[in-house]
Amino acid sequence: MKQIQIGTYGSLKEGFHNHRGLGENKEFVGKDKITGTMFLRYNYPHLYLNSQNPQITKEKPTEHTLEVYKIDQEHFNVIDRMEKSSGYEQEKIKTIYGETIIWVNKDYFPPGLKYIKEYTKETLQWK
Repeated sequence: MKQIQIGTYGSLKEGFHNHRGLGENKEFVGKDKITGTMFLRYNYPHLYLNSQNPQITKEKPTEHTLEVYKIDQEHFNVIDRMEKSSGYEQEKIKTIYGETIIWVNKDYFPPGLKYIKEYTKETLQWK
């Protein structure tokens, strides 16, 4: 079965509520870093890589931990629908493990975003 390499920096990371969506047969590849500007809204991180939106560019980009996994096509499709329904878009990036798909925000800036430096359990509004 074809495996797709994805990167997670938020609720799909190990220990967070959407991690189970990667499926039981996920393969942990390793960790890397990604630089971008991150905001939090309703406990979900919004990562911006190359935005031109002044609301985003006024904050300094920081380095974030990226967990890289290989998952099957079925789980990839479910995650892709979930991410896109929340305003995220696919982006292919280069990691130390090769080409990796992540989901990020482009210039969409919903109300209520709060700037954060890293997505951790301490940044969550409910635990």
